[in-house]
Amino acid sequence: NQNQFIKEAEEYATEESSKLKLALTFACKALSAKDQLLGEKDQLLGEKDQRLREMASEKERHISNLEHQMLQTKKDNLLLKARDEAVLGSRIVLEIGLASCYPTLGSATVRYEKLRDDHLLDSARGRLKSTCTIATKGGTSPADVFKTLTKHGFRDDVKGVAREAKDLYHELSKDMHNLAQFLPDQKGIYVGGREPMATMLAIAINQLQQAGHIQFDVFPLSGMDSTQTCKLQRNGTVV
Repeated sequence: NQNQFIKEAEEYATEESSKLKLALTFACKALSAKDQLLGEKDQLLGEKDQRLREMASEKERHISNLEHQMLQTKKDNLLLKARDEAVLGSRIVLEIGLASCYPTLGSATVRYEKLRDDHLLDSARGRLKSTCTIATKGGTSPADVFKTLTKHGFRDDVKGVAREAKDLYHELSKDMHNLAQFLPDQKGIYVGGREPMATMLAIAINQLQQAGHIQFDVFPLSGMDSTQTCKLQRNGTVV
């Protein structure tokens, strides 16, 4: 009887062991299938994310191309109109230079802030930069351009001009309609506004001209004075 009991116990253990092995095999296959499904899911999500990134990048390129085309059209119209009459172009002239200087940055505001911080303003000292950092070879610094402009009748307020550098781009549109009434009869492209903003604008445009980003002449106006006394030449000189 004892031998029979042992035999039956061994048979039962063998049977249970087989069932356990079968269960483990099934569980392993189920886990493997689950891992495979998760791997496929991750792959699909990765492909989807990649596609979304590509679509976003394509959209950005498309928007950038449209903006470039619009700006080029505005530039062409400005130059064409300036052949026959006096044209006010304070904002568009600055935008043309900024887009050429920083084509990969997203907006004119960001581009201007980059220009201001890198090439116009010594923010630590709160004054205009005393060296020209935008031109590849030499060049006239913002501080020296300011001195030249004052000799042509622009306001001698270096601290006020430096303060205007902070939000110059956003301030440009405030006096455009008023200034347009005071344009001289001489044909050409004019930029300006209230002082000391007008002086800061002239300095910014000059720096962009020195680096070849504004390739046409501009006449700066000081305040609402239509008496044009100097010219910002495309080669970066003030005459």
